Amino acid sequence: MREIVGIGTGLASDEKTRLLHITQILPKSPAAQAGLSAGLLIQRVNGIPVEGKSLDECMNLIRGPVGTKVRLEIINPAREQTNTVELTRQKFLTSG
Repeated sequence: MREIVGIGTGLASDEKTRLLHITQILPKSPAAQAGLSAGLLIQRVNGIPVEGKSLDECMNLIRGPVGTKVRLEIINPAREQTNTVELTRQKFLTSG
């Protein structure tokens, strides 16, 4: 087990939409506590569009110190529904 700081998502660039794709949600993370799930797409981070940005650029938008907030505009491609979620970066344990 190791301690990390963040929101608890695995992320990848979605080639089709050019958005950020949530590939996994880590247990007991802020993302899990907010009810997020793999398969969602992130359109904006703190109001900044991610379309066309590299994965590294997007990760830099999401990173930050413990206790600070990050606001994600998320679209569920199955329902074509957009939601905004605010997560607080936390320390949590993960394997690996």
